[in-house]
Amino acid sequence: MFKPITPLLGYLLLAIPSSAQSALDAYIFEENNRGFIKDATIQVYQLPENYVRGEFTTDQDGHFKVPLAPGQYRVVCKKELFYPKM
Repeated sequence: MFKPITPLLGYLLLAIPSSAQSALDAYIFEENNRGFIKDATIQVYQLPENYVRGEFTTDQDGHFKVPLAPGQYRVVCKKELFYPKM
């Protein structure tokens, strides 16, 4: 059985201003705030080249932090038994 991930979690675009080194500091949680998702895989792609900048895993509390240089990124969240909600 599959459970949906909210659209924000399945696919996220963000832009980091060119002024300084930054980080994406976030939590992954189930739709309707039914709990945080531990051990989810987070993939960060740098745009427009769309190459993998890194792959990370959420901790027990569904938290992850990714240091990012200035630029545009696409962030994808994956977890077994979950699928992106379209």
